[in-house]
This record gives sequence, structure tokens and C-alpha cells, in this order.
Amino acid sequence: MGRKSIRAELEWEPLGPGLDWQFERPAESSLNRPNRSLQMTVFRDTDWRLRANEDGHPDSYFNNPARKSLPSGKVIPSIPQLEASTSAGAKLVLRDVDVVGEEGDAIFGSLHRKLCAQKGQITPVHPGSVIAAASTCRIWCLNGPRQDFQFTTWTQRDGTGRNERKRNEVISWPQDLLSKGMTRDAFAVPAPRFGVVGPTVLARVPKDVGIQDSLHACVIEFMLPDPPISPSWDEVDEYLCGLSFVLGARLIPLGYTLFDAAERPLVHELRSGWRVSDCGLSALPPVAPGEPAFSELVPPFLMGLEDFDLKAAMRLVWLAESMPREAALPVYGAALECVVNAWFKSSKSKSGGKHMQDTEWKGLSEEPMKQLADALGKGEIAERILRRARSVNNFGANEKFEQFFSEVELKIDNVERAAMKARNRPAHGGGYSPAQCQPLVDTIAAYRTLVGRVILQMLGWTGNYVDYSTYGWPDRPLGDPLGGPNGDRAAAKL
Repeated sequence: MGRKSIRAELEWEPLGPGLDWQFERPAESSLNRPNRSLQMTVFRDTDWRLRANEDGHPDSYFNNPARKSLPSGKVIPSIPQLEASTSAGAKLVLRDVDVVGEEGDAIFGSLHRKLCAQKGQITPVHPGSVIAAASTCRIWCLNGPRQDFQFTTWTQRDGTGRNERKRNEVISWPQDLLSKGMTRDAFAVPAPRFGVVGPTVLARVPKDVGIQDSLHACVIEFMLPDPPISPSWDEVDEYLCGLSFVLGARLIPLGYTLFDAAERPLVHELRSGWRVSDCGLSALPPVAPGEPAFSELVPPFLMGLEDFDLKAAMRLVWLAESMPREAALPVYGAALECVVNAWFKSSKSKSGGKHMQDTEWKGLSEEPMKQLADALGKGEIAERILRRARSVNNFGANEKFEQFFSEVELKIDNVERAAMKARNRPAHGGGYSPAQCQPLVDTIAAYRTLVGRVILQMLGWTGNYVDYSTYGWPDRPLGDPLGGPNGDRAAAKL
């Protein structure tokens, strides 16, 4: 089944480098041959996508009109689900499967098909294994902590006698490992809401597992409640979003595994990797990363996901970081606007994004609006003017941002205002000359820092923040505005 060592299974996800799983699934047969089957090999490609190759002799393949070539522009719909198994009883489910290549031989009835799936599930076979026996969970991710991260927890691997791995008594694995020694490679993080409030660690993956250092592979380990709950991908994504905010880099989940008390894997939930190239970007944590930052920021971040639209805001931040510089500012602006709009929709806003309360505005404007409608008459132009007139009680774009910073009591100055203004040029098709490269980089850094600073204010953070707008990236009190390139609160001249 592709398992080359227990070490690979314990320290990294089931489809690690050089590993694959073999399954079979029944093949359709127009000739009623009962023993036809397709051999399926499941693996990850170099971009960490979930892939599979199918080989076999499905007689009905060549008689299926759905397999005929499609006209240009026509998309082959994804296969919702494919199921396979092994003779030993292990099961595979692939979901949202795209056919990315097919070859067949009409004479011999053979088929070779290449598949790419968005998600999947592998259920190994162990005597008496049931999901209800799950006690721990590990989430496997790329783009985790960088090498210079200050880890606080030691992991000991003892290779003499009975081999064990212990991590400060947090989680122990009495299993056969292929190495020994002690490394500082983990730190404590808050438990996910679908786990048990207790020991939870985020750890780097050992180098001898065979994953490139530049991918920053990591694992998050925590205990499950009793009875155990298999988390949904939405829950996993939300939890990782909070951790990613503090790390300053977007964790890329590849899957998670549920283990029983004897550390036997009960089920592997798999997911295709995406934007693995982001692992080469610098991490930009909003504050000096460490256990206090995680413990104080992750729980309120998860509580504020919906109240402040933080998930959408962070997706836009990560999108901006991976885009060409010329296009990044409008995306950072959209990320900030997510938080601002969510604030005005919340009960915490004093104004609700309006000059006066709706009831007061309606009473004052109802008769004038009626007179304006009568004067304009009917038609498309009249309707456009009326729509604009009805919305004048709402803050304009600039007013909205100024009112927001006033209500949340976050001081801004020249650098922040210049960055927010600078997003207008690329948003309306303007470009930059080569001589403006450095000022553009400085302005992008300012906007990125501003978004992080705003989110910290929403979360009630009272410590310092990292000012990426200033060369050297100094720490500043959250109440202090950005310093700009030279730390004098003067904006880059873009």
C-alpha cells in the first residue's frame, strides 16, 4: 500500500514524497465480464496535488458516447466521486475528480487515465479500528514556520530499546522510529474549537522525512473530544486562518489524520495543495511571533471571523502578496474594506456607516425625494439619479475610512493616508515607471502593515506591532502610526 516506514506515517501525511497507495475498482463491462477491474495508483505530484492513475480494460469505455471529443471551449464536468478498495479492505474515496488525460487502445480494450482530485479519503485497515475510537488528530500543512522561528518545545526521539517520541509529555508515540535525538522544533498553540482544550502543538517536520526545507512542512497535533468529532474542512480552514494570521504566512493544508489511542491511523482526509509557490514568500507576522502572540490573538480572531469578515480579508491579503506589485494595492484596499464594511454592519459601530439614522433620514428625505421623482419623470436616467440621491446618507469612500478609524480609535497619519490614496491609480488602470519601483514596494509594505494593524485593533491587542513600512521592520506600540521608509512618518514619494 505504499507505506515505506512507520516514521513516514507518524511524522508526515500518508502521501508524502515518494509514497503512493494502490487500489482497485470495478470496471464497467458491456460484455458482462464479472472480474474486470481498474488498477488505481494514488499519489501527489510535484505541486502536491492529489493525483491518481487508472489502468485496466473497461470494455464499455469505447462504446460510451460521453467519451467522444468535445468542441473547443466545452469543459468536461468533474466526476463527483470515485470509490476504490483493496483486497485487505482498505477504502479510497476521491471527490471532485477531473480527468486530465486519457489514452486507450481500441483493439486490446485497454485504458490509461490520469485523474486530479480536489479532496479524498483513505481508510486503512486495522483490527477493530473504528472512527469512534479516534483520540488524536494531526493536520499536515506546508508553508509553516520558517527556519529562524524561535521554537520553545523540545522533541526527543529515543532509538535505544523501545523507540519512543516524546514532546514535553504533550503527545507521546510509542512506535518504531528510524532516528533518535532531541530537537527544538515545536511550540504550543491554542486548541481548535473542534478539539479538546488542552495541549496542542505546531511542529516542524523532521528533515529526514524527505521534504524540501523551502516548503516549510509542519504538523498541528491536538486531542479529540470523547466521543470524537471528525472536523469539516470549513472548520479546519477557519482554524488555520487564525494561525496563519499570527505566523504571517498562509498555511497550506494537505490533509489531516485521525489516530486511535494506540496511534494507529483510522482515516486520512486528503486535499490537493494549491499555490505551493507561496512557500517561497517571506513570512510577515503582524507581531513578534511566539506562544504569547498565538494564545492572545488566535481565540479572538476565530471569534471575530464573521463579525469582522476576517476570513475574506486574509484571503485578499494572501492574494495580494502573490500578485505582481503593480496590482497589489487595490487588493490590499479590498481587504481593508472587508473589515471596514463588517464593522459598520456590526452593533459596535456608532454610525453604521451613515450620516444619520435611517429613520431620521427617511423622515427628512421622503417628501423631497417624491418631489425629485415627480420632476425627473420616468426613464433609465431618472432612475439612476434617484438611486444616487437615495444613497447620499451613506458615507462616501473617503468619509467611510476616516469615520472607521475614528470609531475604532486607531490613529493614522501621512503614511497610511498616502497608501490608501495610492490604490486608486492601479485600480483605474494606471501604471508605474521603473524609477517608481522602490516607492511602490514601500507603499505596498505600508498598506500591508495597515491591514494587519487594523485587525490587531479589532482583536483587542495591546502590545506592539511590526512596522514593515520602515526599513529594518521595527516594533511600534499599536497606537503609534506607521513610520514610513525612514521612520519619520513621511510617506514614500510614489
